[in-house]
Amino acid sequence: NVKVDHVELIERFWKRHEKMKEEAGFTDQQYWDYHEMDEARAEYGPVFSKENMTKFMEKTVYNPRLINIPPSEPDCFEIDNSDTKSNTAFEQLNAIAGLPWKTVDTDAIAQINYERYKNM
Repeated sequence: NVKVDHVELIERFWKRHEKMKEEAGFTDQQYWDYHEMDEARAEYGPVFSKENMTKFMEKTVYNPRLINIPPSEPDCFEIDNSDTKSNTAFEQLNAIAGLPWKTVDTDAIAQINYERYKNM
């Protein structure tokens, strides 16, 4: 279970979304029209709005009930990913997995994702 403040999750989504649009060369409306957003359009209409996209994301992907797994559950762990500038989450994940510490190149990880966006 990766713990991040809900407002922070939504802000991160929009930052990634903007970068994805830039890399893949599509508009908000084109993303909204994509087949993966059929459910969103059925509920919120055919025209994109940031408000409706946020509502849909909060109802589905970022629904607190879907991402709130108590660490008391068997084989469940909690990782604090609130601060993306520190390596706290990576350090905690390594400790859980029993891996030695290695420096993480977060810029390289981000670039891999951005390259993926270009192929969307």
